[in-house]
Amino acid sequence: MKRTGTSLSRPEHYPAGAHMQFDGVSEYVAIDAASSLVAFNDATKTHTIATWFKVPTVTSDAYGDCMWSFSNADSGARYWASVNTTGQVKVLMLADSGTFPIAAVGLANGTGHDDDAWHSLVVTYNGGDTLTTYVDGGSGATVAVGAGTFQATFGSLAVMRFNNNSSSMRYWGGDVASFSMFGRIVDAGERAYLASKTPLRDQRWMRPDVYLWCGDKDSTTDVRNHGSLALTPAMQNAEAADIASGS
Repeated sequence: MKRTGTSLSRPEHYPAGAHMQFDGVSEYVAIDAASSLVAFNDATKTHTIATWFKVPTVTSDAYGDCMWSFSNADSGARYWASVNTTGQVKVLMLADSGTFPIAAVGLANGTGHDDDAWHSLVVTYNGGDTLTTYVDGGSGATVAVGAGTFQATFGSLAVMRFNNNSSSMRYWGGDVASFSMFGRIVDAGERAYLASKTPLRDQRWMRPDVYLWCGDKDSTTDVRNHGSLALTPAMQNAEAADIASGS
């Protein structure tokens, strides 16, 4: 995993062009306790997850490469977003019993997003019956969230990793410029900001609970959480590489 981009002198600023690169084989980021922001069929638990990503042609299978996932253990994703072989952005859920709180095929949005260009994804849940995805600031695609239970504890959040209850890991094989979580639904103006023009816009004024971005040091481990929750991201299987120029 490499963090690419030019460096700035102040660590609180996001370097122009900085992003995380993942090899699609074994690299990911984990954030313990971030799962506390997510629950379903609970009116008091709304959430938003926002990501800027780019990925080349996906060839793994119909489920594709996982952008982020919530898991209760390494062996099973329960709530995840991926880009599949047609370039669709998909959000899927799996309950303990093997039933799906949403349709088994998941919530799909668009095609052709595996074009090695930057795209934004915003996922919102209203705390009751609706999950919505917005890609590149477009109109939302929605799906009904029905009855279904997950494990009592999701466990830690593994960002950019997917394991669909099998020995075959479908890791993210692309880049991520930012990842943020909110314990609320962002409004239309905030969604427009998250999707506007560049993945490098500073989101801290929106007070995200989790906000991954890169620091300014020549170290692959310098990817920090600038959100309001005191959570520390853990780099897994990261390469000991310096910053390279990139966009």
